[in-house]
Amino acid sequence: MTIDHIAADRPAGGTRLRYACLTLCALPLLAGCSSGGTEQHDAAPPPPPNEAAILNDASPQSIIDTYRRGGLQVSNDHDTTATACGEAHCQAAAATDQVTVMQFSTTREATTYHQTHPETFLVENIVVTLPSATPADARAQYEHLTTMAVE
Repeated sequence: MTIDHIAADRPAGGTRLRYACLTLCALPLLAGCSSGGTEQHDAAPPPPPNEAAILNDASPQSIIDTYRRGGLQVSNDHDTTATACGEAHCQAAAATDQVTVMQFSTTREATTYHQTHPETFLVENIVVTLPSATPADARAQYEHLTTMAVE
């Protein structure tokens, strides 16, 4: 064989070198795809970037029930979704003689409502309204139990 003949049998332009580089670059990617790793991935996709995630399944009624179990006054509880949510654009609402609890579809919507109603307090997608005459210690208890119910 002549030298020209041997050179003709080899791939031109360093193809072997390119294949070797591609193989070395692809190994870390392929290793990350193995099923033997301990890393877990969430099945649910992340929320759209313009929406805040809802991290709880608390409803207004379940929060009122939490107040009751916590020893707070919650008399005359009733669903106010039909009357409160039209104007507030909430998902659900319930009220007692002492407190009103509204649930919004997203934390962003709840925050918007809370910002325009500074007498309320906000926990994720839940907004709670207490009468201005509510004593500070009772207000603190309602806020604490709301946080507990939502988390």
